Amino acid sequence: MINKVIVYDDNDFELGDYFETSYLDITNNVSLLDYVITNSVDGMTCSINYINNLLTSFNQNPSVFVGISHGNEDEMVMNNCGAYVNSTNAHNFVNSLVFSATCRSAINLGPLLLSNGCNSFIGFIDDALATYEEFYHLYTACENYCIKEFLNTEKSLQTTFDEMMDYFDNQINLLFDGNDDEVLVAMELQSNKDNLVLIGNNSNLTKSFYNI
Repeated sequence: MINKVIVYDDNDFELGDYFETSYLDITNNVSLLDYVITNSVDGMTCSINYINNLLTSFNQNPSVFVGISHGNEDEMVMNNCGAYVNSTNAHNFVNSLVFSATCRSAINLGPLLLSNGCNSFIGFIDDALATYEEFYHLYTACENYCIKEFLNTEKSLQTTFDEMMDYFDNQINLLFDGNDDEVLVAMELQSNKDNLVLIGNNSNLTKSFYNI
């Protein structure tokens, strides 16, 4: 079984709907996979102690962690409880694959987690943009492509990441052929694509490593 943790800030005043859209995009996609156990943590449930207890229960066995919230260079942040991933609990991410849909987390937090035994980290080196509410489904479909494809197939993490970049390009090209609003969305997707990075062990890593 694959232990997957997905944390999402549905209580955020500004982007709660977006974070929940992203959460549902991933959860609905993997809900029928009988080898994935999903531990969902919403805005009211989350605290750094809750996350620590959940991760330590895995006994350093491989796991997949998804954070969908605000963030910065050094931490993932929840509106209700503050930081839930930072330097104080980085040691709990041993043997994990972390996808952080939070702003700037790949600058310092990603490398910190890797130095503490995390296998791979996917995240943004700058702000992640999602301005246009009517296109929330498209933003999330693009940035979640890699983690969904990774869990659904035997492709390597590097392969699914590269395919995600291609998916971004396809959607961006379609939008550039549309109206003014669609062109603006395309520009934001281009920025998101350019700032989304994969660091760590990735070329040969497949879901089999996490399926224990």
